[in-house]
Amino acid sequence: MHIRGIRFLLVMVGSCLLSGCVVLAPFIDAAQNSGATPGSRRQLLVKAVKEFNNALYWGKPGAAFEFVDADGGPSVSAQALKKREGEQLVETNFDNVEYGDRAWSAKVDVTFKYYKIPFYIVTERKLLQEWKYSVVGGWKVTAMEERKS
Repeated sequence: MHIRGIRFLLVMVGSCLLSGCVVLAPFIDAAQNSGATPGSRRQLLVKAVKEFNNALYWGKPGAAFEFVDADGGPSVSAQALKKREGEQLVETNFDNVEYGDRAWSAKVDVTFKYYKIPFYIVTERKLLQEWKYSVVGGWKVTAMEERKS
């Protein structure tokens, strides 16, 4: 009887692993969203950069400041608080992303295309954003500076 139980358990575990058991799916998803690996931190950075910049340029500073590191300093605040009155955002692109050691930090070149009302001439603004990852807080902006086009 004891050997039958062990065989049954081995068959069940084997079939569960081979079939992609739904019991393991939440654990795999949680590991990917936790930032435990460099690959998952890279995926989380893309989402954080998009959300931060959309909030910043659609006039939602409260939502944008959720992504600002406490030690971000005046460079982030100065850029984040700039009034963008009369500007309509057309497009946001990430031109280049340089990851630090094992993707714990990153430098992101972001280009914004916008036009000023009522002229409707599309202009570009380039920013260099520095981000760092914290297990507790996720990706946070630590520095931001405007670059000449």
